[in-house]
Amino acid sequence: MNKKIIKRWLERKKKIGVLLFLPVFLLLGCATNVSKKEALPVTTSTHTDQGQFSYLAADISKNFNQQKKSRMAVVEFSTLAGKNTRLGVYIAETLTTELFNTGRFDVMERRLVNKIIEEQELSMTGMISDETAVELGAQLGVNAITTGTITDLGNSYEINARVIDAESGAVNSAANIRIAKTATLEKLNSKISRRPGDASRPSEDGKFIKQWATTLHGFSSQYDRAGWSAKQVLGEPNVFGCGDLRGAWTTESGGSQYVEVGFKDAVVPKRVIIKENNGVGFVSKLVVYSEDGREQEIEVHDDLRDCPGELVVSLETIQFQTKRLRVYADMDRTDEYENIDAISLEGFAVVE
Repeated sequence: MNKKIIKRWLERKKKIGVLLFLPVFLLLGCATNVSKKEALPVTTSTHTDQGQFSYLAADISKNFNQQKKSRMAVVEFSTLAGKNTRLGVYIAETLTTELFNTGRFDVMERRLVNKIIEEQELSMTGMISDETAVELGAQLGVNAITTGTITDLGNSYEINARVIDAESGAVNSAANIRIAKTATLEKLNSKISRRPGDASRPSEDGKFIKQWATTLHGFSSQYDRAGWSAKQVLGEPNVFGCGDLRGAWTTESGGSQYVEVGFKDAVVPKRVIIKENNGVGFVSKLVVYSEDGREQEIEVHDDLRDCPGELVVSLETIQFQTKRLRVYADMDRTDEYENIDAISLEGFAVVE
């Protein structure tokens, strides 16, 4: 019997003074379940191509035609068609670390690179030209720009990197590697990323709107059809304590579960706020939907510790207006019932 179900049953029976079957249920719980904290450890290993990127950085350094230490910025790689994907972001992040480790370069922090690109409103879509590299180098205050392309060869990816002199626009160094195509890398390469400086995000000139979910579009599981149903996430918060309390959504099934909600007004999204009131720290992902059928995933690092708590997730990378989203939750994160009381979407009204 599920340990969470036993716990909830016992708590309710205590309230009405029925404790006769407590020993029986405790024995059943001990006989059929192992606490998460008592579970045997499972060892897993993940193969990465980190070593390949070390070789790539070493070749770039060896071919680099300059004796003194240079200040460098790494921007994300694109496909040959000029598409920006999350794999390109991953390559840039990894290569930043590996180039720094060679000791030949002072490598600019990528978050600072992106911040300056956004502030200067530089266009960074597709492959970078020599002229763009010179302009970017001047804005960043670096001597060299490292960028490159990703080529899908079927069972592998070829990564071609080149270092462009930020003053002349000439290629100073070049190198390439091939990495095996894993399921993870293939997934990254299929997802479009938003580069800093993209002008595709709608205007934020409208009125700022804060709104609570009004429509239930779907769910994967709910504990019942009343006090712990999926519809309990709608409207303003109405559970003000920490605990497995009526008025919040929880599920009968464990594992990854979702609830999908809609809002009255479409907005250029700024953030979403999720009010958790039991077993906090369990939200894993959001999927945000546009009104014309597009969707974008947001990975969530839910580090809430206080209960009840409000999880705030930035939606500033979303490139379209929205009034609908899906929240994924790990309903096995704790031995408690993980509960969501309310979901708020904040953003700017759409300017026609």
